[in-house]
Amino acid sequence: MATETLRPNIGGDETTLRYYDGSLNAADVLENYKQVDEAVADEDTTRVQQLVDDDWHRDLYNLPASSGSGTINHITVYIRTKAVGTPNRTCVAPSLKSGATTDDGTEVQSAESYTDYSTQWNTNPDDAAAWEFSDIDDLQIGVMLRRGQVGSVGLRCTQVWVVVDYTPSIIVTPGTLALTLTFYTPSVELGPALVTPGTLALTLTFYAPSVNIGHIVTPGTLELHLGWPAPTIRIMPWWNISRAAKANISVKLFDRHLTTPVFVENLTPKFQGLQFSTKLSGGFNTCSFTLKATEIDAWEWMTSRAFYRLVVEDGEKTLFEGRVEDRSITSGVLGVTAYGYYANLTDIPYNTAYNAVTSVVVKAILTAACAQINADQSNINTTDSTIDSSKLASYVDAYPHQIIERLLAFSDSANTGKWYFAIWEDRIPYMYERSVTAVDWLVNLSDLAAFRLTHRGSDLWNAAYAKYGANRTADADNTASQDKYGDGTNAFERKWVVPDVGAVAQASAEAARDAWVTEHAEIYPKLEEIVLGGEVYNANGVPYPSCWVRAGEVIRIRDLVPASETLDSVTRDALRTFYIVETNYNARSNTNRLVVDTEAASLDAILARGLNR
Repeated sequence: MATETLRPNIGGDETTLRYYDGSLNAADVLENYKQVDEAVADEDTTRVQQLVDDDWHRDLYNLPASSGSGTINHITVYIRTKAVGTPNRTCVAPSLKSGATTDDGTEVQSAESYTDYSTQWNTNPDDAAAWEFSDIDDLQIGVMLRRGQVGSVGLRCTQVWVVVDYTPSIIVTPGTLALTLTFYTPSVELGPALVTPGTLALTLTFYAPSVNIGHIVTPGTLELHLGWPAPTIRIMPWWNISRAAKANISVKLFDRHLTTPVFVENLTPKFQGLQFSTKLSGGFNTCSFTLKATEIDAWEWMTSRAFYRLVVEDGEKTLFEGRVEDRSITSGVLGVTAYGYYANLTDIPYNTAYNAVTSVVVKAILTAACAQINADQSNINTTDSTIDSSKLASYVDAYPHQIIERLLAFSDSANTGKWYFAIWEDRIPYMYERSVTAVDWLVNLSDLAAFRLTHRGSDLWNAAYAKYGANRTADADNTASQDKYGDGTNAFERKWVVPDVGAVAQASAEAARDAWVTEHAEIYPKLEEIVLGGEVYNANGVPYPSCWVRAGEVIRIRDLVPASETLDSVTRDALRTFYIVETNYNARSNTNRLVVDTEAASLDAILARGLNR
């Protein structure tokens, strides 16, 4: 890895801050950049500042040409600021402009003494692609300031700079007999024609790239024999070697015809601020982005494109599929929001009485009331709990998603597992029991952008009974848990009442009761607010973009547990191995925020105990 630091060398496209160079002056594009370009901070000697009004004001500055080459990993814009007084709101943020896109970093409250603040950009916000050195040559960086309180507390900035983090290219001298590439492989160029015929000129270890020398050398090959004349070979870093290691997201729009969709437009060059999510139950959940649109284009979107099919992909991997519903226009920018085809379950109510097992009822509902859902129902797993809709009014004259959510709790009376329903690729419905028998994704703590570890006693429930209609089940007790948390003489019991599950069979009510006790008889440390960085690894250690991670998959954080813990078994322990129930990917920050299946005390229980939490 290598870094290059660049500082302002001329004014940019925005100059709105006043500057101080011994006296206070109005904003001047020829002078402002000189106050923030020093390598060693001179603090208040030279600076730009904001104390004019309560609005945000931004300066942008051009940069000298970069001298780096290779693969850019990310860039970080730094500012050094102080508040003249005590702020009570965010008042400073780094900024940049790339191409036609101006993007502001994290807004923070400035300290009252000069302090450095920064924001890292993993991709170019102008095209959501990886940074290139040509992008750096055209880049502008800057600072955004506003008063720290309404009507008072001025802000000052004395330095602005950017650090480019990259993996340099390495030029190997023609005639080199051998080159060994291990693990983090740099970019390498072998000059043409001067490698001796028959020489084993290149040794590839770990993840070998595909090398085009008239044919493709299989990844993993340990040796490459170069005949005369030797070709020019460019080998990129191993994390970019795998096609899967770097996202190349595309957004495409189709008309409303689902069986034979007609392609309408490739939105990939236009979208900004892309975000999409997955969720259980549901499947593909939401997708939103903005487009710079002409008046004609905006009118077309607003009047004609409701319920068009939207597909987000990375190569052959579908990241989102849904229908366009919400559109808005603000200052020439078009906002678009699409919803996964689970939304079709909110269109038409189902009002047919039934007395059958859950899986049969779900299939009947989809067939009768959900025309946009694929007719392939082979992934709806068979259940055995019979539900009689005549026993409870809320099981009829309701929308399909409401009915299915109620039925999932009684999918199978023979076990205590949790069931989920989802609509995935090609609008195919799935209904299945949660399974944590294999790990889909691996990460280390260093791969996470953020996390929080909690341990709550209020999550403990080691006894329960369930209400069903006018009846209630017998109590279920986990005596091991009660003894563990007792005082050695008296057991400690916390009993949960499973809310009325309706007119179901006794076995179904008991299954719901037993599932609750099994889930809550132990207090697990819980990792919450898990935010993935840009990269995860599959079970074989191969890197993939974090945008591939979706709800219904299992992720393990490898280095969170003590070394004495076993790392071989796969169980949902809420500490290092998690079942994902929701993902929220942000293309701008290249992060994926996860919600995992960890139970917590319900609001009803908290209110009943009169506790503030």
